[in-house]
Amino acid sequence: MDAINSSKWMLTILFIPTSILILAVILYYRQPKEINFWYGYRTGFSMKNKDTWSVANRISAVCLLYTTLVFETLLILIILILRKAGLIEWFGSIKSFFFVVAGFSTALVLIPIIVTEYKLTKIFTSNGERR
Repeated sequence: MDAINSSKWMLTILFIPTSILILAVILYYRQPKEINFWYGYRTGFSMKNKDTWSVANRISAVCLLYTTLVFETLLILIILILRKAGLIEWFGSIKSFFFVVAGFSTALVLIPIIVTEYKLTKIFTSNGERR
């Protein structure tokens, strides 16, 4: 694999995690002010009132940002180690490795949901009032 193909390959693999990272940064810096169905962290619990909405969006944005940063850093290290060890061909093709990364990226998005819902239940009652 020459340097040009290697760079294209790495960019292809990092596309999904980088897209999630960009969305996490946007959510972190531009959290929605009003409850809506288009943008922000939207679950039944988070949309109970403005307070739950604000807290849920803050928690989920921070969690998604950190989770994605850790995942992307680990992914880059894994790619570099596999390339250095000559094991990258073990996956058979870029397409196979891309699907593995896509699967992990999908699972990655579930972590902030679980963490946010857990924290919301610790901060608020089921009616959306602070404990």
